[in-house]
Amino acid sequence: MMMRPLAGTVPVVIAALTMIHLLTALPYVALAQEGLVPEEVSTVQLGHGWRFTDGNGMTLYHYESDQKELGTSSCTDACAAKHPPLLAATENPEGLPNWSVITRPEGSRQWAYNDMPVYTFARDAYAGATFGEESAWRVAFQAMITPSGLSTFKTVAGHVLASANGMTLYVRKEESPSEPRCNAECLEVWPPASAPWVASGIDAFTIVARTDGLYQWAYKGQPLHLYARDSKPGDLSGDGADDLWAAMILEPAPPMPSWVRVVGSDAGELLADSDGMTLYVLNEDSNAAEATYLGSEECFGDCIAANWSAVQPQSLTPPVGNWSTKVNEDQSLQWTYRGRPLFTSKLETKPGDLSGILPRSHMSWRPIMYRIPTIQGTAFRPY
Repeated sequence: MMMRPLAGTVPVVIAALTMIHLLTALPYVALAQEGLVPEEVSTVQLGHGWRFTDGNGMTLYHYESDQKELGTSSCTDACAAKHPPLLAATENPEGLPNWSVITRPEGSRQWAYNDMPVYTFARDAYAGATFGEESAWRVAFQAMITPSGLSTFKTVAGHVLASANGMTLYVRKEESPSEPRCNAECLEVWPPASAPWVASGIDAFTIVARTDGLYQWAYKGQPLHLYARDSKPGDLSGDGADDLWAAMILEPAPPMPSWVRVVGSDAGELLADSDGMTLYVLNEDSNAAEATYLGSEECFGDCIAANWSAVQPQSLTPPVGNWSTKVNEDQSLQWTYRGRPLFTSKLETKPGDLSGILPRSHMSWRPIMYRIPTIQGTAFRPY
């Protein structure tokens, strides 16, 4: 099994390309930043748009089941205890595009964005946490405006600029609209992100009229290219190519602790500890008020002690992205991922091993995948 670190050993060239990412991914002003949100709502500006929060900075979410009947909430009782609705003090908001107030089944008023009710997540441990983004729940978000034919796409490296069908866009080091350096044979491997000849620029997006007669999109003054060797949406195989090319990352992925590794397995790349041992969480019912675990059988108490090892830090540390530490009832410390305690399996002996979930009594346990799993239903998706 191949194992590669996520922190501390990044090659110098990638660090240099990261500087390109940061210099070219600064966000710009939009409606969400001009006070056109309810008093109970705040916004967090990210490179690819704006995340909505409540007044305390706690992330707001949408419930996909609410799409069945827009303007109503289907999250009640235990679901509402775990995902408290953002209540509204007014009935008829004025001057707030896209925002409305709905009446919940029990009669209270709740804010909705684009007719989708918004909720917080009771287990978000700190302002800015997005522990609730899983299963049928997604972060309430206003995406940046992109020209027709372009989009943003979520990858393992973060949100990138992409073509309309999700193919990653790249920039070339030291290339400018007035002096394109990728021509002729270069364009066969790095085709330009073509723009219609009748198109006009939008905010940070401009159009390059190339000397070869092509029209090309540029972002923040840098011409955008596709990579011919990417095969599917979200591929990043051109990132760092020839020490010249970088994916146009708008918002980097959340950081991870230095001890976390990416390890290959039969199910795809997954997250592991510093020894390469697979990291697991328990698979919970996302709408249950209490910790309710999904699986044909359960492994708790003595079963956990016999088969699973808690991932323990040396001391309490500040949160790192979706990772944080907690104090257990016995005063021991433990790492958590999106608020869920982390474990390794005592049944596994080598990096990338997944034998910890083979016994039927362990069906509630899920490894944390770095990429979308190839064996569906066996893993806890990272995004």
